[in-house]
Amino acid sequence: ALLQEDKQERDRLTADTKKMMDELRARKEQDVQAEQKKMEQEKAAAIAKFQKELQDLKKEHDAKLQAEKKRCDDETASAKAKLDEQRKSEQARLQEEKAMLDVRLEEEKKRLADAHESALKALRATAEANVTREQQKLQQQLQQQQSNDMDALKQSMQSRKDEMEAALSNEMRERRTAAE
Repeated sequence: ALLQEDKQERDRLTADTKKMMDELRARKEQDVQAEQKKMEQEKAAAIAKFQKELQDLKKEHDAKLQAEKKRCDDETASAKAKLDEQRKSEQARLQEEKAMLDVRLEEEKKRLADAHESALKALRATAEANVTREQQKLQQQLQQQQSNDMDALKQSMQSRKDEMEAALSNEMRERRTAAE
């Protein structure tokens, strides 16, 4: 009976031990599953946090890019506006210079035309003076020639007259002598 009791006690102890071991194993399994679940949740939370941070960084980066693009666009527009203004200003300056040059060109043309007209008048006056001088010289030469011709003619006529008078005088003397 004692052996029987001892065996029963041992069986009961073995059963209790097995039950405790099963409970421990089940609790351990639950703890492991709970730990795994907790780790999975932490991992999911970490991934979600990382993804949010990544999205935030991407948003921030995109915002910076947009701001930089806007700044570049603004600078480009400003530079283009400045260039357009400079080009317009340069065109206006060139137009003014051209207008001034056109005025000076017209003035120079008028001055040259006036100078040309004055030179022509001076040449005409010089030519007329030369012609008048030549005409006067020719007139004087003609008068001198006519005067010389008249003097020569007078001398010739006087010589002829003198010759005729001498001949007449000789003839009359001869007639008187013959008559005597």
